[in-house]
Amino acid sequence: CLCCCYSQVAVPVHGNNATISIFYPQHKRMEDEESLCEVTSNGSFRAENVEFQGRKGGHKKVVIGSALGFFLFGYDTGVVSGASKWMQNDLEMTTFEKGVAVGITCIMAAVSCTFAGPLNEKYGRRMSIMVSSVMFTVGALGMVVSQGALTAILPRACLGLAIGIATTSVPLYVAECVPPNNRGQLLILNDLCVAVGQVTAGLFNVFFREFGHNWRASMGFAAVPALLQLVLFMTLPESPRWLASKGRNAEACDVFRSLAGNGPEAEKELRDVLTKNEDGEHDLGFFEMWRTPRYTGVLMIGIILQVMNQASGINTVMYYSTSILEHSGFEEKHAIWGAVACTVTQTLGVVVSITRMDIWGRRFLAILSSALVAPFISVLAVCFSIIGEAGSSDSDSSEFVGTATLTTSLETESSISLLLRMIVVGSLAGYLFSFGLGLSGVPWTMNAEIFPHRIRNKGQAQSTFTNWFLNGIIAIIFPVFMDTSSTAASILLGFFGLVALTGCIWFYHYLPETMHMTLEQIEDLFAMPLRQAVLKGRQLTRQPPSPSDIPSQDEPRKVLTEKV
Repeated sequence: CLCCCYSQVAVPVHGNNATISIFYPQHKRMEDEESLCEVTSNGSFRAENVEFQGRKGGHKKVVIGSALGFFLFGYDTGVVSGASKWMQNDLEMTTFEKGVAVGITCIMAAVSCTFAGPLNEKYGRRMSIMVSSVMFTVGALGMVVSQGALTAILPRACLGLAIGIATTSVPLYVAECVPPNNRGQLLILNDLCVAVGQVTAGLFNVFFREFGHNWRASMGFAAVPALLQLVLFMTLPESPRWLASKGRNAEACDVFRSLAGNGPEAEKELRDVLTKNEDGEHDLGFFEMWRTPRYTGVLMIGIILQVMNQASGINTVMYYSTSILEHSGFEEKHAIWGAVACTVTQTLGVVVSITRMDIWGRRFLAILSSALVAPFISVLAVCFSIIGEAGSSDSDSSEFVGTATLTTSLETESSISLLLRMIVVGSLAGYLFSFGLGLSGVPWTMNAEIFPHRIRNKGQAQSTFTNWFLNGIIAIIFPVFMDTSSTAASILLGFFGLVALTGCIWFYHYLPETMHMTLEQIEDLFAMPLRQAVLKGRQLTRQPPSPSDIPSQDEPRKVLTEKV
């Protein structure tokens, strides 16, 4: 009954005994799932302790360990929103030095992306993430002991190097280790950790404000999760796809089954992984991959996704949300609490995207998010313009008004100022919630999925470089715009709104859907022209899998361990 009726059997022989691997259809599961079937050399049969495995859930530990890297990303970028002003006053930094201390993190993150690809290619994802953990720890402790502008900038640069390596390596590691059906949810958990890290940073800023504006403690806390990540990754395996790409197929099979189990779907995916790496093709260099027509489209999509992530203004809002609220008339204490509240709304948006990522799809969430971001940040730009005009008109007319007129004017100004402040808070909260719906996580999720195995390391590094380069440029120039005038800041915010609107239109026409596909299926999808890939992606995600995609009960199956 076990061998003939319900199972597909393959027999790899080891010495005098042969172990039978039994694969059951999902609708016919045996009640006894704890027996092991062996056939001796004379053909007799006995069964004991067979383990029928589907997806075991071993990937959860992988996701938890990886999420700490993005928590650190969120914490180190969010903590400067409140602590940078205290650091500037304590270390007697100029506005430009403050901008450099904030922006150098992003610039160095972009620099580290240029060698994060080769680092991942040679030493693997796991080792790269452990290197970033060490650098996070060194940078955080360096901020604690800094005594001047230069000694504050150097640790921030070290943190930037760590962020660049982590944001390149962690999405690759997760995407290559988790199952396709919920890969989107698990990848976007990283984005949730960014938001949680930013909220945590805001709460720490509020807490340490009561202890003499202790920015050293709030920035130094990042060493704690960095050390936790380092210890946890010492117990985690390397990515099975990276092992297969290096010809270490036996190790790849062991790791893959330890993470995904050995059910029919997992075995089919493992067979695809090994087949993709049997073609003997070498990894392409940077210029070589751009000269290959089949890769040009997917490389452009990766860059455009990250441009949309940054050029829609998110880190301008995150880094300087406290300054934006103070500029709108809030006191420092209320501005810090307002920044924390706005960050919570982004977290809520990310939570919604986690629950919908593998239901609505990446493409729909990207279109919805960019369509909502554009009006909210445009309203914020208009508010800044009004604030600038109000400040200018007040200074011009103050010499010519009488006492009664001045009293009436102040009352009117107070009511208008309160209304403007509420609109600023509302537009900030709406912007961050809308951004969290899609533009926050979809670029990171899709960049971890879309690149073919021959260019995966360099493609991911290139798109991450684009993100951090734009991040650094915007972080440096925005405080200069804001110090120049409110009108200048409003023009920059309006530009971000225009970029979001343009991105919404581009996503609709040229962004294919990748939901529920394996990385190998996505590679085949992006080998098509973009418009054809968009139509094919819709077709694949709207209909159930065809019978040819599901292993037949009558089809002879090979045990991949025997092949290895």
